[in-house]
Amino acid sequence: MFEKNGELYRFNVADNKVDKIVPKLAGDLVAARPQLRKLGSMVNDFSLSPSGARIAVAARGELFSVPARTGETRHFGGDSSSKESNIAWSPDGKVIAFMSDKSGEARIYTMPQMGGDWTEVATPVEHRLTGFQWAPNSQKLSYTTVTNDLYVFDMASKRAEKVVTDEFGAITVHNWSPDSNWITVITSGKNLQSAVNLYSLEKKELTQITEGYYRDDFATFDQNGKYLYIISARTFNPTPGAFEFNLNFSAAQRVYVIPLAADTPNPLLRPGDEEPAGEAPKQPEKPGPMRVDLAGMGNRAVAMPWPSGDYGALIGINNGVIALTPQGTMLMFDFNSRQPMTLLQGVQALDVNPSRSKMAYIAGGVLGIVDLRPGVEAGQGRVNLNDVEAVIDPRKEWKQIFWEAWRWQRDKFYDKDMLGLNWMAIGRQYEKFLPFVAHRSDLSYVMGLMIGELGTGHAYVGGGDMGTPVTAIPTGTLGADYELANGRVRFKKIYRGLAFEEPRRGPLGDPAVVVKEGEYLLAIDGNAVGSQNPHALLVGKVNRLVTLTVNDKPTMDGARKVVVRTTASETELRYIEWVEGNRRKVAELSGGRIGYLHVPDTSVDGMIEFTKGYYSQSDKEALIVDERFNGGGMIPTFFIEKLIREAKAAFRQRNGGDVSFPPQSVEGPKAMLVNEYAGSGGDLFPWFFRQAKLGPLIGTRTWGGLVGITGSAPLVDGGMLTAPEFGLYDPVEGKWIAENTGVDPDINIDNRPDQLAAGKDPQLEKAVEHLLNELKKGKRPVKRPEFPRVKVSGGG
Repeated sequence: MFEKNGELYRFNVADNKVDKIVPKLAGDLVAARPQLRKLGSMVNDFSLSPSGARIAVAARGELFSVPARTGETRHFGGDSSSKESNIAWSPDGKVIAFMSDKSGEARIYTMPQMGGDWTEVATPVEHRLTGFQWAPNSQKLSYTTVTNDLYVFDMASKRAEKVVTDEFGAITVHNWSPDSNWITVITSGKNLQSAVNLYSLEKKELTQITEGYYRDDFATFDQNGKYLYIISARTFNPTPGAFEFNLNFSAAQRVYVIPLAADTPNPLLRPGDEEPAGEAPKQPEKPGPMRVDLAGMGNRAVAMPWPSGDYGALIGINNGVIALTPQGTMLMFDFNSRQPMTLLQGVQALDVNPSRSKMAYIAGGVLGIVDLRPGVEAGQGRVNLNDVEAVIDPRKEWKQIFWEAWRWQRDKFYDKDMLGLNWMAIGRQYEKFLPFVAHRSDLSYVMGLMIGELGTGHAYVGGGDMGTPVTAIPTGTLGADYELANGRVRFKKIYRGLAFEEPRRGPLGDPAVVVKEGEYLLAIDGNAVGSQNPHALLVGKVNRLVTLTVNDKPTMDGARKVVVRTTASETELRYIEWVEGNRRKVAELSGGRIGYLHVPDTSVDGMIEFTKGYYSQSDKEALIVDERFNGGGMIPTFFIEKLIREAKAAFRQRNGGDVSFPPQSVEGPKAMLVNEYAGSGGDLFPWFFRQAKLGPLIGTRTWGGLVGITGSAPLVDGGMLTAPEFGLYDPVEGKWIAENTGVDPDINIDNRPDQLAAGKDPQLEKAVEHLLNELKKGKRPVKRPEFPRVKVSGGG
């Protein structure tokens, strides 16, 4: 039997005939039925009304207007056949703008704030939109596109004008001035640093106001029209590493204020107090027309009284600014009180009204509306989302998801020509399967088939609303393999792990626990184990203390009790047992001359394991770098930079041995182990290794996926779908690296299952053999100079 185009066929071996099978399947198709759903927990976008009396929210592609305290929740229409998002209340309060794909493309629409007919904003049809912002005067919109453009659209004339195109990435930060005459936008330079630009709507000119020498990350205007605030990485704090001093820097960002007018004094300098001597008291200044002196503006930046650190976004208020940290802390500084203060912590999403008097936030799963002031706590001003509900029609929603996934590939795939395929025809081909989709998993299967036509790695589908999930049964484990002997369970192998490292310390690896391999496990918490799986007695006992009854014979006579704490997963225990076993084996086979380290990925875990193994084995004469099963992550130049090190100098001291620089370098021969389970960064790591001529690759060909991804499509039901967005190529040879080919080993050796079962690792053993032969060639001699001597002339 086989499947073709979604249909089943039977091939008869006897007569070579193919018959189509038409099965009759009956079912209630519950998962495909429309149903009224509570959507309050699925709010993913919101916009506060100008007065703060209501908030517009988007939840699962539906739009609602919700009262801050009392009143009715209004559903703004639409249905599951389209997705509405990016909701934004106009600053004048009259209309609400949003994006919808009801036309088949993401477009901007407006409707009266009380609800009503939708009006499409007539942006050019060829522009594929990604987001938009209102101008403060509600007469214009700015919007961004998939081609990294920023445009301004005039609502009256219905004309769009381009502001800028970013050559190196999407425009993610732009903001309007309070008088609606200027836009600030961050763009990237060829040095991949970023700069602040100001666009004049009157002159239709873009001016770069910071040099681009430093990395500028955010910019926003003060509502008084006098200042621009930016986040910039201009603070350089070298951070000595724990193992060497290197070019490590952290907490590089600060917030800066830039006076827009050249003669505006530094707002952080408070004038001295003086007696007015009969003068009338000064009235509070009212915002006037904005004056912007572009010349030398970047040189007027002054650091705000916040320390260097990490800052995510800024909101300009009247005579002050709010900064948000990546950890969700809201910080405020205003030039009236001149005191930095904390507003709220744990913020996950935020919006403010045009007057900056109110804010809406999500923190701790709560959507709240509060006054914009210090001392607010998460949970205050909670908005009742109980009536945020709508009928979700799965079949309509599945079609919307399908075509959004199709558009995501069309707009994000690294080759705009889609490898020469007719992408529309492919979409139409797989759309035919949608009437037969009866569950969200069916949809994932169809979308997987569709993006599989591209034959490119990193094209993933997953998640989504699969219905009520099956509750996992928490079961404790003891970190051991078992076997049956004499009708009883006994410990075949114990994974003790590393006692000093909590996640890798096995329940039976605690120094106070004495249990040996070959001993019998007779009871758990007084319940006899017998010949059953011990896990049956550990259900609901994750990270719990349990009492084991063990003995060196299959009877209770002379048995002893041992108290251990179970673990939820044995993954780390089994991993470190494998790594440490390999390291011990290499040391044994090489007489301690060769080091070994394993790199599980090219992300954080890989960095940890590489660093752990590299420095500790810098005394070895040779090194095996094992990247089998490498799960990828980032582009791993940082590993290669360490591996190619050679001693450039050495110091000789009176009391102590000589030390070379850079220190702790393994200069001897190297080899890398690879296999078919290493991919992505695990493809590039061995490619770099070979390019650097560090040694042979031993094992089997790697996975072959080096067209990378940066994120997932924002599917309406929480599902994920990726588009391969950038391909890595060799700039010398002009060829794509590893994609669909992998990296071939220099010495091809497969680890057969029978060999592994017998405790052998032919790939590892071959690496040891190769390096021992290389070591016979000797190593570069160290020419150690003698101390100079002072020549003394004359006698005496």
